[in-house]
Parts: sequence; C-alpha cells; structure tokens
Amino acid sequence: MTSIEVITSEISAPTAVLKNKLFFRTENGAEVSDKITSILATCMESDVNALDYLIAVQRNQLAVRAAPQNWMPWNYPSQA
Repeated sequence: MTSIEVITSEISAPTAVLKNKLFFRTENGAEVSDKITSILATCMESDVNALDYLIAVQRNQLAVRAAPQNWMPWNYPSQA
C-alpha cells in the first residue's frame, strides 16, 4: 500500500463513523457504536479475529475484570 492509500484509509474510517453517528436515535446508541467500532479497528490492526476475541472476552468475564490489561486485542492470542 502506498503512503497515500494508508493515509486515505486512516481518514476515511473515522469520517464514516462521524457521518453514521447522525443516524442513531440516542447519544448512548452512538457511544456504544463508537466503542464497538474502536474494538473492531483495534482487532484489525492487531491481526486478531474480532469475533473470536469478543467471544473469548464474554466467556472469560471474571478473568477480564481481574486483569483487563491482559485482555486487550494485542494480548488476546496469549490468553486464548
């Protein structure tokens, strides 16, 4: 990927999220969407399967609450 393509992709994703926020019924709904979008983007950057990650976080809620720093997407494969 060229540097222009990288910059364009990094700008277009947040811009799309901002546009989409206009269509949520509540501010809370928009905030939840922001958090999910952030998790998905972080999984993509960390080469982690987002679905597998989210399932593991749900199945291991006690461990996640005890040590959330160990369950960040970039640490996920070591916890699986």
